[in-house]
Amino acid sequence: MDIHRISTAAVPQEHPTPLPVQLGLLLAVLFTGAFYLSYAQSAWFFQDDFQLIVQYAHALQPQQLLDFASFGRFLSRNVYWHYGIKFFALHAPLFFLLNLFFICATSLLVYRVMLRQYGTFPAVVAGLVYFCLPGTVEAYAWLSNSQHLLGHLFVLVFVYLFTAREEDRHGRRWVPALLLLLVLLLGLLSNVLVGMVLSLPLWMLVADRRYRRNPWNLGVAAAGMALFLYFYVNLAQHQTGAYATSFSFGTFWQNATFYFKGDVGAALWMGVVALGAAWSWFRGRLLTAWFFLASAAFMLPFAFLVHQRYGSYSVLSHLFVVLACWCLVCDGCDVPGGARPKWVSYVGAAVLLLVLGQSLGLPLRHFGQYPHGRTVREQVEQLRLFDARNPAVKSYCFRSDKPAVNTTGVKVWDIPAEWWQVGFGAAFSLFVNGQKTYELVSATSRCDATFTFIDQRLERVAE
Repeated sequence: MDIHRISTAAVPQEHPTPLPVQLGLLLAVLFTGAFYLSYAQSAWFFQDDFQLIVQYAHALQPQQLLDFASFGRFLSRNVYWHYGIKFFALHAPLFFLLNLFFICATSLLVYRVMLRQYGTFPAVVAGLVYFCLPGTVEAYAWLSNSQHLLGHLFVLVFVYLFTAREEDRHGRRWVPALLLLLVLLLGLLSNVLVGMVLSLPLWMLVADRRYRRNPWNLGVAAAGMALFLYFYVNLAQHQTGAYATSFSFGTFWQNATFYFKGDVGAALWMGVVALGAAWSWFRGRLLTAWFFLASAAFMLPFAFLVHQRYGSYSVLSHLFVVLACWCLVCDGCDVPGGARPKWVSYVGAAVLLLVLGQSLGLPLRHFGQYPHGRTVREQVEQLRLFDARNPAVKSYCFRSDKPAVNTTGVKVWDIPAEWWQVGFGAAFSLFVNGQKTYELVSATSRCDATFTFIDQRLERVAE
């Protein structure tokens, strides 16, 4: 089985990369890398982070290994936060740098997958696409999105191992089936979206009869699907409330237009995926065809969610369609045994700068100005100072100066946004005084001091 289905000729030779192209790639790395590093210093813990710290700082809680009420994310929740606190204490910048390591590792794996077929320059462009994608930036902006970044990493580990050109002593391709299943299991324990990577072995079973002849390949597909279905069926029971799903075309189209910027973008994406996959399969480029199909596959876990829509959900869908189109460019200009035309370098730089431009247009600018957790840290400092001066206060109450706007009918979103951001008071328990109580004002509240969230600051209510 040769997933690449390239000619017997070697990978095309590469011209020295033109200086303007080198500067373009360097610009993308510097802009995005500088943002990642500076953001680690300006952002802080935010929203779910506080509750996860409280829950897992002192114990892994192994009974949750297959507790699907917790999304089944034992690795990306229990392990990530337990050992993160153990090694980093409560230093948020170190958590951000850990997430940056995940991003860099995934980018490197994208590079390695592309390197085998297309050579160094196309592989560098591909790796930097993931590094600079708007969704990757958005995922990095909130520490709890490590649950997605870890999922991305395991997807690319699986793809890298699956496409490896390692051969055993008999000259056959050898990819250890058990290792692939282990990577899949670890990925599912990070995020169920990883299960969509099984579309790769399933695609090869359909597209290449040589692949079907190896019983190990059939075993990986069958065991992997059984494992994924086990996770999916158990998680489906919890797809209610904020995570409700509706398997209708209307819901799908709402999500598609959100992730691909309108009706035209969604229709263009669907057309490109369908036509690109068919053309690549016709040309015998099975990996390129799968890249197109993978863009659709990794959209599926989020395509029917009624309420939840975030840029970080669409990272792999965007990544694979860009990689697929980039592969078509490289495939279309290959000269067997010759050198790839110089203009391909400029196309690659244009692709990367277009991705960077999308990131500069919203997430880099937005999160640079409004880092997650910065205002929460200011509120914590403000309350800590007040608490030190008023040790007799034992019970704190909070309210917002703005009514909670909830158009979904989901009760949990009746809570003010500011209260969500402080983890329902967990931020104050962790960083102000764990011996005090913190709650929203209610008819039954017993409050020694009451504060109102006004423009992200705390204002004490006069007694």
